Amino acid sequence: MSLLEAHVHQDLLKLKKRLAKLGVADVTCYEYESYLRSTLWQKIREWVHERDKNTCLICRERKIIPIQEFDVHHRSYDLATMEGRDDTNLVTLCRRCHNRVEHYSNGLRRFSVGEKEVEYQRLKALHEDIVGTGLPVHVSSESSRGCESLLLTYKGPMEYLEFYELDSLLHSFATKLWLSHREELKIPSRYGLRKFRERSGGIFLHASTGRRLLQIRCSERGATITSTRACTFSVMDFLVKVIEADALWCMVPDA
Repeated sequence: MSLLEAHVHQDLLKLKKRLAKLGVADVTCYEYESYLRSTLWQKIREWVHERDKNTCLICRERKIIPIQEFDVHHRSYDLATMEGRDDTNLVTLCRRCHNRVEHYSNGLRRFSVGEKEVEYQRLKALHEDIVGTGLPVHVSSESSRGCESLLLTYKGPMEYLEFYELDSLLHSFATKLWLSHREELKIPSRYGLRKFRERSGGIFLHASTGRRLLQIRCSERGATITSTRACTFSVMDFLVKVIEADALWCMVPDA
């Protein structure tokens, strides 16, 4: 008996008795939504999460707080898997990666287990490539009327952006900048990952005077960080430190 099977044995027996009363041959013939609500599945799900250390097996994101949505993906719906006697075809995925496996890019659902497996393997390989090569970004600067603009341009393969966008790098930069200069900077209202995609971008003001210090705007392949003459710290130096400390993003030199 496997570790998982021993863990869920009593719950499996209870579900089998219930199915027998309903005249259902076995769990593979049971209504799937009802199966997902069963105590058996909840025990299987919790066990797989613990086995995988609450880590998505595609993007390697780790579940840190309870509100993060993580799932268990079925790579097979055979009887042993559904009953919790075999855990080899059960994997922990974050909600974002699970949706990618389960749905086409147009939002329609995949129903073929084979097609889901192909997508699962493609996404795993793609993320391994990203980790291996990094996400290259070029940074240049220009000055005009006392303002300095840092121009960030993504230089990597477009398919890498299925997982990561400049938004995440900029959000990390902006958050760390604010934490380092919180007495001076006032964080933008409705602050979040998509704030920089808005037409006005994310505008940071001086906490006491209300004067504009920074504006951050982002598009699909590039971003601009503009600092005014009222800004007393080096935005470029801080940006370089953030990129150098990041595990995935990396700066590339001028061509």
